[in-house]
Amino acid sequence: MSSDTSSNTPAKRQYEFPPQQDHIIQPSEDDVATSMLGDRVYVSAPGRKLFRHVWLWKTGYTKDTTTSFEPETHGPGVSKQSPLPDDTELQPHNKAMEMPEIGLVFASDPSRFHEEVKGQTSRSKSRQIARDKRGIMTRNDTWFRAYIKVTDYVQSQAKISVGCLLFDGHLRPITTEIGHVFFYKEFYPGASIENAKEKSAYMRQAIKFYSAKIKRPQPKPGAGETASMASQALVPEVAVAGDPMDCVQMEDQLPPHENDDGVSIFLAFDENITLDDEDMASLIEIVQPQIGMPSNFNQS
Repeated sequence: MSSDTSSNTPAKRQYEFPPQQDHIIQPSEDDVATSMLGDRVYVSAPGRKLFRHVWLWKTGYTKDTTTSFEPETHGPGVSKQSPLPDDTELQPHNKAMEMPEIGLVFASDPSRFHEEVKGQTSRSKSRQIARDKRGIMTRNDTWFRAYIKVTDYVQSQAKISVGCLLFDGHLRPITTEIGHVFFYKEFYPGASIENAKEKSAYMRQAIKFYSAKIKRPQPKPGAGETASMASQALVPEVAVAGDPMDCVQMEDQLPPHENDDGVSIFLAFDENITLDDEDMASLIEIVQPQIGMPSNFNQS
């Protein structure tokens, strides 16, 4: 394969996003959330503020150690929430993280409207017939709110969470697939975008754009190199011992760190580390004194 093959790959389309609106949904106003495949549900939450930010517990604050949403463990049978966040959920907390609310997830069976069926696509006739028959679904207590973490810059990947298990006034964020989300209308493209794939791409970019403090990607010089070097430098510290118990011993030696996502993934004894830039920077800051990494390692 020639070295210039990548140059033939079409560039990903970058969309323009309107300014964030300071608007509250009124009782008479239409408010519908839409999935990437085109299924829809009434949000049914008058008073919902567009682009609202909520505070959810950081990893490790609650006793639940699972990382992926499971209906039996986190769903409507064991967890309840109101259509709108209450006042406590909106209050900052030093053990919670700021997360924009982006849509809804059918918590009793998140993949129900996103199941991969052989021979079908989002535009297949059988799917469209079923979608038309359902119409716009009615929201009940089986629909949970979905979130994405606030970041400094626009990230290349989006980690989506379902809010559940209300505890001490805040929900716990549990990871789910982006395809499970019915996105609020502020993240849905306008009529000018009709193609289903483009609508999906627009929503993926929109949630990352609006959740970033600085509306552009992090400067590239050193960013990818830092992540790669960190993976190579950090993982062998545990892997060389060949015993997961060393992870426990290492965690005991770490300074106070609130068990954030980066540390939790690192201590899971998995060489396949996948972290966004913010989690990686946090992990490096916490772990570097214990493994002798230079203090300027995470600086670009």
